[in-house]
Amino acid sequence: MCPEILENIDYYGEKADIFSLGVILFCMVNGPIPPWREASNDDKYFRMFMNKEKFWKFHNSNHEETENDFYSAEFKDLFENMCNPNPD
Repeated sequence: MCPEILENIDYYGEKADIFSLGVILFCMVNGPIPPWREASNDDKYFRMFMNKEKFWKFHNSNHEETENDFYSAEFKDLFENMCNPNPD
């Protein structure tokens, strides 16, 4: 769920759906490991994503079979925009 739903504040359904679709897309590309457990500041992986702090490095480490970055620049850009914490 998008952070607005978890925080029980007003949200736009279409924008919340885009956030959810971004998470689904990540799972489709990444396999069984989701980007985070919950889109809240209590989740260290979501905080990593919000701060751009080691997020991609952590998820790349789950794909040791690749020598280069597992995720393309286009995928990263798409995912980061779909799951942007600012729905505007």
